[in-house]
Amino acid sequence: MAKKKYKKYIKIVLPTQLVEKLNNHLETNPPSFEYQIETFFGIMWDIVQREHEHENGMTPMSSTIMQAKYGGGNQYLKHIDYLKKIGILYVNDFHDKNLHQCKRFTIISPYQISCSKDLVDIKIDTNSYLGKYIINRRAKEIKAAKSVSIPSHIRKLRNHFYEMKYDGDKAIEELESLRHSLSGAQFISHVNDINSIANSDNKLRFFIRNEHHGRVYTNITSLGAFLKKHIISDDRLIQIDLNNSHPVLFNIILNHIENLIDERITLDKYLTLSYVNKCIKDAVCLIYKEIQKNPIWVKNLRYDISQYRFYTARGIWYEHISDIYNNHYSTDLFDRAKAKSIWMAMAYSSNYSKEYNICKIPFEKEFVAIGKILRILKQKEYNQFAILMDRIESNLFIDCICKELCDNDIIPYTIHDCLIVPEKHLDEVRAAINRIMEQHLGFIPSLSEEALNEIHYKPKYEPLDIARLIRELENNKMEVD
Repeated sequence: MAKKKYKKYIKIVLPTQLVEKLNNHLETNPPSFEYQIETFFGIMWDIVQREHEHENGMTPMSSTIMQAKYGGGNQYLKHIDYLKKIGILYVNDFHDKNLHQCKRFTIISPYQISCSKDLVDIKIDTNSYLGKYIINRRAKEIKAAKSVSIPSHIRKLRNHFYEMKYDGDKAIEELESLRHSLSGAQFISHVNDINSIANSDNKLRFFIRNEHHGRVYTNITSLGAFLKKHIISDDRLIQIDLNNSHPVLFNIILNHIENLIDERITLDKYLTLSYVNKCIKDAVCLIYKEIQKNPIWVKNLRYDISQYRFYTARGIWYEHISDIYNNHYSTDLFDRAKAKSIWMAMAYSSNYSKEYNICKIPFEKEFVAIGKILRILKQKEYNQFAILMDRIESNLFIDCICKELCDNDIIPYTIHDCLIVPEKHLDEVRAAINRIMEQHLGFIPSLSEEALNEIHYKPKYEPLDIARLIRELENNKMEVD
């Protein structure tokens, strides 16, 4: 008797109302082309779990990635056109290839999410385009992990992550209690994150190291901080992270600049230093050459660097930014959380950004020279500063700190500039971070430590929301002046 074959599926969740609307149209007015229902579900899934991150819910989606996920040629476009036709999807067709802009998509069909019961489980057949994409991504990752070229500490981090157990039921229960604090899109995003990590056999689990900047991405990195407490462990888990991480690590660049302008080292000699990463050398050279063209701002730069180091080394950089903006606009609206979004908008947006340039006015007035440096680093490609900082961060945390810990049989869960470790290892982990950071920064930075079971939900401010607030304050200020 032939052995019965069972279909394999990958589970995602979508709003029930959207799924019902799609199914009704497929029954009453089916597409004229051969379709895969998984492609419809996948496109909607891609949008609804990310639309809260973008202005007006318009989610950018790369045509290259969509072709890989949903079929080449015009296959995925036919599915998009059908979703537009039946009133589920809106597409902003304007995109500038020179600015590396993608088309933007949003769900226009209304749906309500009051609890997880308003969501429906969707089974993605592993033989569909989307199913094969997910399976192949996992297979590629597994193959890469088996490569002899993979450092042993990366292999240990990966194995530790895949052995992790997670209590999805308790996570959903906590999420339900916070429903009133979350938008529908945020709720769906969190549910999908929980589902992707709750089952260690789930094909949606991933551990990927970015080949360009070295950051490690896993399901934990996107998981809400308040949901990490549901990682199952025999030991009490502590999250230890670097306060004001990227602003602190930027001191590495500024230290090199300071040495050059104070003539402690010549540029030619600097370029021969073997211990300095090439991407750091390139950034420092770019800045220093601009300084040589206009040496008049060296005095401002010395002062800015000393002030910058003072606030970042003490872990109060975001508090200082909030003071700058509160003083500039004569308000008390800005706190640490909003200041963090200001830094994200200011440091990582294009020099020509219509949305975010208004955010830079108070900062560039206070830190004239630092503001110029940020613009210099982004004058060719605005994302180069973010990539530079990611490289510095991943080198220190993954290739220095995590390597040392793994060599001593302390294997953490990693979240970029943050490590999750058993409390019994906290002293050793703290000592390793402090020692390595002091070697590279010249000082021991501020760290924060928090037990996972004590981390509670905090509202997150998107940079676009802060940009709108600043635009309103700036308009009011102009009217008064």
